[in-house]
Parts: sequence; C-alpha cells; structure tokens
Amino acid sequence: LALWVMELAAQPLALWVMELAAQPLALWVMELAAQPLALWVIACAGADPVPERVLRTRPARRAASMTKKGGAMRRFEDKVVLITGAASGIGRACALRLAEEGARLGLCDVQAEALEAVAKQAREFGVEVDTRRVDVADEAQVRAGVAAVVDRFGRLDVVCNVAGILRFDHTHELSSADWSRVLAVNLTGTFLVCREAIPRLLETRGNLVNIASTAGLRGHPWTAAYSASKGGVIALTSGIAIEYAKQGLRANAICPGSIETPITQAFRIPDGADPKLVRRMMPITGFAGPETVASSVAFLASDEASHITGETLRIDGGALS
Repeated sequence: LALWVMELAAQPLALWVMELAAQPLALWVMELAAQPLALWVIACAGADPVPERVLRTRPARRAASMTKKGGAMRRFEDKVVLITGAASGIGRACALRLAEEGARLGLCDVQAEALEAVAKQAREFGVEVDTRRVDVADEAQVRAGVAAVVDRFGRLDVVCNVAGILRFDHTHELSSADWSRVLAVNLTGTFLVCREAIPRLLETRGNLVNIASTAGLRGHPWTAAYSASKGGVIALTSGIAIEYAKQGLRANAICPGSIETPITQAFRIPDGADPKLVRRMMPITGFAGPETVASSVAFLASDEASHITGETLRIDGGALS
C-alpha cells in the first residue's frame, strides 16, 4: 500500500502510511485530499465504513466556521479565550474583536478599573466575560487567574498573551532592576501563563497566540531589555509549537511594529540620543491601530488557521521589509 501511494501520490504520504494503519490514512485522505483514494484504502484494508462526520466536505466545514450573525463572523462560538494585558491597546482590541465573534472571555490585567471598562464593552456583544486583576510576573496570581477562568467556563480554547511593558534607555545606563522587571513581565510572564494554560489547551486541542515585537527580530535602539524579552517570546513560542504539535496544540507569535498603543504613545528619546536612529523603526505605510493586530490574532486563533503553528507574523507596515 505504501509503495502504491508513493508511485501515485507523494513520498511523504507514503512514509506516513508505513508508520500508521490503513484506516487513519483513509480518514486523513478523505478530509484533506481525494475521497476515491480514501475509499480504495478502506476497501483494501477491510476497514469499517467511513464515519458520517468525515463525509462532510471541507467547504461545508469552512462555511460553518464563518457563520455570520449581525454581519460579523462568529468563529469563536462556544470557545473560551483568555487574554492578558486586556485593559488597553492590543489586548483591549483583541478582547472586543473576539467578543464580537462570539467568544467567552477571561480578561486579565493589572489595571482593574480599565479592565472593567473593556469587559463592559465586550458584554455588549452578548458574551460572558470574567475579569481578574493579574500581574503576569507573579506566579501565584497567574496560576489562580488561569484556574479561575477554567472554573468559570469549564474549558479553555485559546490564550492570547499580550501583557507587556516597555522602557527606553541607553543600554549602558539601564539598571539591573529595570532589566529584570521588563523580562519578568514580558518573557517570564508569557512563560508562566503558557505553562499554566497548556494542560487545559491540550484537553481542547486549543492554541496560543503570543504577542512579541519587531524589536525581537531586528536591532532597535534604546530597548535592550524589551528586545531581549520579545526575542525570547518568539523562541519560546517556536519551542512550544514543536513540542506539542503532535498533541494538537498550536502556538504562534505576532510581531507588531508601529502600532498606536499607550506603550508607543509614551515613547521618549533618551537624553543625548541620536534621533536619526528612529528612522529604522518607521513604517512605510504609516502607523496603524491595534485592531489591525487583533484581526490577525482572531485569524491565528481560529480554526481557519488549523494548519499554522510555529509561525512568527510581522505586522509593521513594511518597516523591516
């Protein structure tokens, strides 16, 4: 059977047949390739009839996943999404976008009042929202926060790690305390949330979307701690994607750049710095709002991106092109 497939189809598929039995191949082929080949494999193997669920066509499944209600896609109906850093900027935009698409939300941030304001807006889409004040750098708070979301909703399907802080300093003037605080929130915080969430995501074959930065891809001036932390987030995400891929867990990173958020609005050039260095961070198409990132988060977190894992998506208006 493997040799037959190798001759008439693709070598990787043949190797896959050698490793596994006939019926799994038939189901896989029926969903992702040609139904006649799947029926042939089943017939040769003497396997049971194909389950009705497999006979549904891929276009039908795709259409169902994008059912619209009130003009908006509803890709997250019956899904539970945890978002950190949800009180402002990209986190807030993600909360509202996913609420619009039907997700039940667990929102976390250190800014309790602003977080409640976002939750109020999200509930206007008719979804349930749970809010928790969580400092992602605090291990106990992260553990309690993730557990509370699961206790409230009974499951966890998607985690969006958005929480982060940014400083601008001459590297030779950056204190160890400031360095450690940035890494504690941006990198260790992302790790802690991932660690606590992964067992739950494995239960639902869910996924992680971690917000990194273009600062983790190329040199940016005055952001030594931030750049190091975001580069770490990219590496962490890739490692998780490989480690858990065969267990059904996906993990992807997004690298925003030139996005209008409270962090970028607080940008100040350190004293004595060369302002010309800012040019290397400027987008070709101008700055964009956080909703541009939220739309990509929604795609990567949805079933539409079921074949995407370990990817790093840059959203920066061509700044690093």
